[in-house]
Amino acid sequence: MNVMLQDMRYALRQLCKNPGFAAVIILTLAVGIGANTAIFSTVSALVLHPQPFPDIERLLLLREGRSGQADEEKTFAPADFFDLASRAKSFEGLAAFRYANFNLTTPDRALAVEGAMVTANCFSLLGSNAAIGRTFNSGEDQPGQDQEVLISHRYWTANLASDRNIVGQELLINGRKHTVVGVMPAGFNYPIGIDMWTPLALTPAQWADRETTMLHVVGKLKSGVSLGRALAEMKNIAAGLATEFPRTNSSREITLLRLREEQYQYTLPMFLTLQAAGAFVLLLICANLTGLLFSRFIARQREIAVRSALGANWMQLAKVFLGENLLLSALAGGMAIAVAFWCVNVIRTGIPIGISKWIAGWEHMHVDASALTLALLLTILLGLVFGIVLARHAARINPNRALKEGTGGSATSGGKERLRSILLVTQVVLAMVLLAGAGTMAKAFLQLASVYQGLQPEHVATMQIALPSESYSDGQKVSSFYSQFLLAAGALPGVESVGVADNIPASNVDNSTTPFTVRGRPALREGEIPSADLESISANFLSALKVRLIEGREISDADTKDAPRIAVISRAMAERFWTKQSPIGQQFKLGAIAADLPWITVAGVVDNVKQNWWDPEGRSIIYVPYKQSPQRAMNVVVRTSSEPDSVMSGLRGVVRKLDPAVALTSEQGLKAVIADSLSPIRIIGILMDIFGALALALSALGVFGVLAQGVAQRTREFGIQVALGATRTDVLKFVLKQALRPTAIGLAVALPLSFALTHAMTKMMFGIGALNWSILVGFSAVLMLAALAAAYIPARRAASVDPMVALRYE
Repeated sequence: MNVMLQDMRYALRQLCKNPGFAAVIILTLAVGIGANTAIFSTVSALVLHPQPFPDIERLLLLREGRSGQADEEKTFAPADFFDLASRAKSFEGLAAFRYANFNLTTPDRALAVEGAMVTANCFSLLGSNAAIGRTFNSGEDQPGQDQEVLISHRYWTANLASDRNIVGQELLINGRKHTVVGVMPAGFNYPIGIDMWTPLALTPAQWADRETTMLHVVGKLKSGVSLGRALAEMKNIAAGLATEFPRTNSSREITLLRLREEQYQYTLPMFLTLQAAGAFVLLLICANLTGLLFSRFIARQREIAVRSALGANWMQLAKVFLGENLLLSALAGGMAIAVAFWCVNVIRTGIPIGISKWIAGWEHMHVDASALTLALLLTILLGLVFGIVLARHAARINPNRALKEGTGGSATSGGKERLRSILLVTQVVLAMVLLAGAGTMAKAFLQLASVYQGLQPEHVATMQIALPSESYSDGQKVSSFYSQFLLAAGALPGVESVGVADNIPASNVDNSTTPFTVRGRPALREGEIPSADLESISANFLSALKVRLIEGREISDADTKDAPRIAVISRAMAERFWTKQSPIGQQFKLGAIAADLPWITVAGVVDNVKQNWWDPEGRSIIYVPYKQSPQRAMNVVVRTSSEPDSVMSGLRGVVRKLDPAVALTSEQGLKAVIADSLSPIRIIGILMDIFGALALALSALGVFGVLAQGVAQRTREFGIQVALGATRTDVLKFVLKQALRPTAIGLAVALPLSFALTHAMTKMMFGIGALNWSILVGFSAVLMLAALAAAYIPARRAASVDPMVALRYE
């Protein structure tokens, strides 16, 4: 122990004598290990363990949809779910839920709450109990018995002051009294983003409905039942329903998806890309550390020779290097813990709660203990590996030659020259790939932000209204409320135009989709019928968002329930289905040709609007008048002549005057809505930019370290060259060439690799475009300049060698 402590004290003195070297090593390791720990913790929370449910591998989402229609919402008709629950043998149980808009009326005001109606067995199926109180009992999901409500822990702490006496109290929801029976645990977030749950109580007539698809279904596989076996059973059940009910079920299929994979199409590409970037950083750090540690090793060869001459064996030399490297690893590991906690906190708080609550696993993101342990072990392992490797190299040094010449004898051998070149090439390739990834994400964020600039969002206010179903049970009442609201809101000071729609751009919510049939086209089977997004809007909604009218007319106040059915369509839909003629005056109907629905006439064509950042450009969208398709929950957009906040109080007053029980929520400027929508990709972009900057710095540092090592080893050689007539410019050019040649080789390898990787990223992540060659060439120039700058100091040092001093070197 005394010898070990002596070695550690010596190691500490050595590091204190070289504080710059120690700081670079510690910071490099800490940032690399800490950032990778934070990223893996994020991936673990969002991808591996998005929900804290027991037996999550046995929990599946069951989805019913038309075959061949991947983009529609795959929900079950109540009658289909009822039959499925009775026929499925592969599952322990099935539960159903549907999203709902709750209006919570308090003595002071009305509040809108994201809610869901669930079958009574939903929570027991998921394996979750209430933190306070209880969940729903059997029978409470029957009509007349559905007067209970469960509250999320998030809503309980934010809006109910964490009142433990809330259980047993009554809340007025949608005009009906509901008794609070429990508060769910902090980690519970299912259905995702929901703050209140009530029992799903359907009437016998609703349970018999086989046409209206409305229910999301989750099931738990029996122990030992495979996914393939369950899927085969679902196919048989779907085929049986198609035979029994051909009119509604002829083309319906049932598919299965693991519950933890529900959001993989959004989270998996982004965060696995980030994890890959972290791995590249780690590889770059290893290459960088190799160059720096070997550079320091070369500078200490005389010391090593003295130790060997005095009788030090391989083990004693190993203790010296292991002591120093383990001390560096310990210091870096401690700093890496702080970096990991800081990074996770930045990621978790970088997205507003209104967005993050819709991302499964985001709220309970934390530094993963196993990842942190593995990271600390990795730092120790790196210290051991580098210490042993350096000790092995030290054991091969010839003491006599080193003491005479101050070099390792073979310092300029071809093998070591190749090693230095390989290190430089590797660092350049890794740095270029990281810069390309960072550039792709930065370009994506700028592109997506600019997509919405056409809406001129700076002077647009947005909010949401959800009318209670009990008070507004029919379309006439709904239309009347919004007509009065639009009239009163349009008369407010500072309001230029106002409109409503069931969805707005950048909401992070997909539009509902609908199949449709074009009049005069050949009849198609149900599975081949095209589909489009469907939006119910008012007059002035599109003009308030500055959406350009291409031809025809917009929706007007005259498009009432009794007026002919009309629609405005997007340019993408017009170009897809009426390529050689104007769509104005053409007709289509929602559903199949045999559907008992009215024909709709195309009245106008408007420019494309990107709904959400992950959408491909140019979706087919059908805009219908809200008076012909009334919706209780609508989004309001108000274009103002001043700041959006200036009209908020007036709009609240209008709603309060029309109906005090109706809540006006999500009051934000459209610019803030867009910023919140893009916050996930902004966070990823910032982290990728940090990795890119780190890669550039590490690459420059690596070039400097490797060249400084080479110059130190070849000091005598440079002195001889100068003594024989070489100019300082010749030496300077020689050393710079030593940097530029491997850098150029690295860029030649990295350019096509980077181009391929950025194109792969565009396929993995919706809504982003690949980098073009000009940007990649620009990054190559940046790396080349960084390499030249890093090489300049060693090159100048070599060019300034005094021949007399060099020939007497050490």
